[in-house]
Amino acid sequence: TVWVANKSGVGYFDLNKSYINLIPSSQYGRASVHDLQFDGDRLYIATGRGLFVYENDTLFTVPGRALRDNPVFAISRSSKGGFWIGTGRGLYRLNFAGLTPFAYNAFLGSKFITYVLDKENFGVIGTSKGAYYFTDRGIEKVGDQTSLESAYITSVLHIDGVGILIGSLNDGLFYR
Repeated sequence: TVWVANKSGVGYFDLNKSYINLIPSSQYGRASVHDLQFDGDRLYIATGRGLFVYENDTLFTVPGRALRDNPVFAISRSSKGGFWIGTGRGLYRLNFAGLTPFAYNAFLGSKFITYVLDKENFGVIGTSKGAYYFTDRGIEKVGDQTSLESAYITSVLHIDGVGILIGSLNDGLFYR
């Protein structure tokens, strides 16, 4: 099954290659959808109007002052449980205890989080102005003194034993 978000809503292609529009865009205020993430039968939908969850044929917003009227651009599993939520105002972690801000938000050159990749012992945060490595001990800017330093990051791919590919909007593909 392939899941997609388009102008009409969020849905999937079934085995007959027919599109099933499961969640009409009117249910989430016709906001743009930036990311989708499954957790069992629960579908998380990152939109320009916050974070929504679809479960048991019901759509609801994820509560939290930090997410209210805050666009959510990225959602990714946290290696420590829960999810990373990348917003227009910084990075947050959502788990059973609730929503908590990323400890190093103040050190990011841009709070506009576009991508998050979390591996067991490190992670990469993409922003509208560059990328950062992060661990439990801190963050480090990636690509100082290069065009990556201020690039709008669109994707990050870790290839075991090879390295990291970082995609950008207008500055190309970077290898680290």
